[in-house]
Amino acid sequence: MKLFLTSSGLSDTNEKDFLDLLGREPKGLRVAFIPTAMNQEPEEVRQKYIPVDVADLGNLGMKVDFIDLEKLTEENILSTFMPYDVIYVYGGNTFYLMKYANQSGFTKHIFEIIKDKIYFGVSAGSVIAGEDIEIAGWENGDPNSIGLSDMKGLSLFPFSVLPHWNGEIPKEAEAYRHKIRYIKDGEAVMIKHDNSLVEELKSILSQNTDKRISVIGTTCTGKSTLLKEISEGVEMKEISPVLTDEERAFVNQSPWTPDIGEKMIEIKGEKAKLEIGKPVFGTVIAKNTDLIIYLKIEDEILRKRVNFRNGNFDDAKAMQEWIEKKVVDSKLPTVILNIRE
Repeated sequence: MKLFLTSSGLSDTNEKDFLDLLGREPKGLRVAFIPTAMNQEPEEVRQKYIPVDVADLGNLGMKVDFIDLEKLTEENILSTFMPYDVIYVYGGNTFYLMKYANQSGFTKHIFEIIKDKIYFGVSAGSVIAGEDIEIAGWENGDPNSIGLSDMKGLSLFPFSVLPHWNGEIPKEAEAYRHKIRYIKDGEAVMIKHDNSLVEELKSILSQNTDKRISVIGTTCTGKSTLLKEISEGVEMKEISPVLTDEERAFVNQSPWTPDIGEKMIEIKGEKAKLEIGKPVFGTVIAKNTDLIIYLKIEDEILRKRVNFRNGNFDDAKAMQEWIEKKVVDSKLPTVILNIRE
């Protein structure tokens, strides 16, 4: 699965990056062009923008078909997108697009739809790919005229996207609970997920169906992404007490220290109850664990991922070193899964 997120589609500055991500000759490849976000726009607006972006794809030799989510259902969503190489989700009204992504089954089946394809986001198409789409309605943003109440996005990555960024941090960002990736017009953000890593994890789990398993790793090791591919998996927070405001403030402080880890064991690891056949993903080992799957990540990859999320590498590294010590001290059977780019 590969993601190419933009504010304004292909440009002179990002076309080479797109071709590099594509990894093959573009001529003859099929593009599913989703114009749904533009459905409520006047015809003159649609004609001003859509043909230009379709022409950019055509100039690369790609074959473009229009696929409107508003006309699809869960019964035909998978078969509709199966023949395509690129899923091109166009801009317009983010909330309108999200409504029909949910209604058509696109959201529910997104990982299956794009597992061997490129997801190409343009403006609203980039926003819905993130964790949360509330960001689309910030000052001078999209009107939520359809009254969409659920702001959850496709969650293809653990942050939200703000396209058309002018270089100034919006005032709403200060209280926003999600990490933000800003994209200027002409720029692109590329994300690649290694599907072989998912298959390796599934293989390990299939060989240990009689065990209670903790899948642990420091921040930015891809736990949330892996979890989406493991239907039987659960997050640690789902089987342990909810943090109080005081506890949340303590564990989220920087710099990260071993005291924070010990506190997480006390309020999460000691109280979480693992079940056989339901691997738990988190940063601490649950008390009744039979097997640990440790997500090991090299410093270069960790630094790149942390920087991408505007995080703190030193905190992530300190947590990693503490986790590795806890894994050794536990003396539990452990399988190491090496995180790759």
